Amino acid sequence: MVSFTSSKAIIFISPPQLGQINGSTSQIFLINNAGYAAFGPLEAATPEQVKRQFDVNVFGLIQVTQKILPLFRKQRGGVIVNISSIAGRVTFPWYSLYNSTKWAVEGLSEACSHELRPYGIRVKLVEPDFIKTDFYNDSMDRLQNPQCTAYDASFEQYAKNMHQSLKYAATPEQVAKVIFKAAIDRSRKLRYPAAGGASIILLLRKLLPDFLYLRMMGAMTKGKK
Repeated sequence: MVSFTSSKAIIFISPPQLGQINGSTSQIFLINNAGYAAFGPLEAATPEQVKRQFDVNVFGLIQVTQKILPLFRKQRGGVIVNISSIAGRVTFPWYSLYNSTKWAVEGLSEACSHELRPYGIRVKLVEPDFIKTDFYNDSMDRLQNPQCTAYDASFEQYAKNMHQSLKYAATPEQVAKVIFKAAIDRSRKLRYPAAGGASIILLLRKLLPDFLYLRMMGAMTKGKK
């Protein structure tokens, strides 16, 4: 196992037991797991924060994937598991930069699944909701600017609601099971919502007309002006 910590990627060469599970003698998996979120109003973001958000969540993923693809093509097989988010399928207030990167990961992964299919390379997207980890303390960067305080009340109300919802979040073990399922799934299935309320939120986005869904999300941002 080789860990590229700067890009939060893991290359895993399966043991014989895993090879027996998915019908081959050995398999190489690339798991791209970028974990950084800029959180707050877009207006308050600095150019450095914007760059860092895309460097970690998009450009690092691309660079690591490019490094492994020659090996995958040579052996006519391999699995790329990109850890996206339901924030790559739906949007949340105050996550404009994070949403942008996860939507980029979704588009990149879907396009690559077409490009790489002739070489026996499978691309998978795992889409977690909130997870009970230190992500919300260690891997979040609040966007704030003393010259830009107009959003403060709404932002603080949303942040309070978000932290309350974390008690209903999925555990890392639940998400890990979905990652494992995606990695060994030999079908062409692309997306795997992961635990928590991910499937419910995605279903609501699919079924509700835009005006109802946007009204529901807008209610989460209300605060004193």
